[in-house]
Amino acid sequence: QNPSYQQQQQQQQPVATAAVETTTTTDNKDKTSFNFKTGDFTPGQSTWKSHRTLSVKTLAETEMARCDVHTVKSEDGQSVFDDWMFLEERNAINVLIQFPGGKFLVIKQEKYAIHGQTLSPVG
Repeated sequence: QNPSYQQQQQQQQPVATAAVETTTTTDNKDKTSFNFKTGDFTPGQSTWKSHRTLSVKTLAETEMARCDVHTVKSEDGQSVFDDWMFLEERNAINVLIQFPGGKFLVIKQEKYAIHGQTLSPVG
């Protein structure tokens, strides 16, 4: 017996969730913090799927990430996309520090496949 659409929706885990919180500090300045949680990728376990996922082909997987190509039905069920790239990564955190006056703390670093130096948040 196939579960109903509503049951399938309830069983799905979110791929990502985000929360924004603004608080007022003791010096009456607003401080905004962002909390972002990605899906829980675990190497060797099956990839994230929804009721619209028809098939999954894993292209590559490491201890840190997995890259799949999904075949997916459109929301209205009238079309099929057979080239939906899907990347899952392990949970990570980045911290962006803003000083009074609006400047941010970043680090200079070189990144693979990006020529020259980049500026990145800590994390």
